[in-house]
Amino acid sequence: ARVVDVIGRHLVPGLIDGMAYHDAAHDPLYTTAGVTLTVDHGNDLARIFDARAGARLPGEGGTGARWAGPALWIAGAVFDGLPPSTNEALILRHEHDAEELLGTLLEEGIDFVSMQAGVPEPAWREMLALARAADRQVWGPLPRGISLEMALEAGVDGLLFLDALLPAGQRWDEVDPEAFAPVVERVAASGVRIVPLLSGNARLFTDPGDD
Repeated sequence: ARVVDVIGRHLVPGLIDGMAYHDAAHDPLYTTAGVTLTVDHGNDLARIFDARAGARLPGEGGTGARWAGPALWIAGAVFDGLPPSTNEALILRHEHDAEELLGTLLEEGIDFVSMQAGVPEPAWREMLALARAADRQVWGPLPRGISLEMALEAGVDGLLFLDALLPAGQRWDEVDPEAFAPVVERVAASGVRIVPLLSGNARLFTDPGDD
């Protein structure tokens, strides 16, 4: 075994930011914080593929020097319903839109599929089936009108926000912590991953003050 003397130094593991919208201006901040992989859940198509290509070392499919930022695992653009949550979203009005739009992103080489909560249920289910056939994971918040149990049965790979764990009809300010036990057990057994976005939830409970 090779022994490396790191006495007196800080050893930081390669951290993963599980939910971000990549901006090259943030790369030095990620590097300083020890983040080596950023999961981009939807971006400007003309920019994000170039950004990922620039993050590869020569010999790994890239064509230039590596920048100072993390590697990127990308969805290309996020899918959403009407009205979309962002101008960069690809809109799924119904299930018939799914095959053509996903096919375009697959040709570009996306790593996974990202869907927002506004995607209609028929289009959401069709996208899940198409993504599974293309060997791509599907991530996103729990869609409106879809229960956690429905999402687990449909085979979603990852969820954003802890709101998916709230028992039906419960709010964060009133829920009994013991009520989470069966939900957590069910999610753990399913193998679904969750990005908790704790700081985002924390801001919802912070009094902004008079300003």
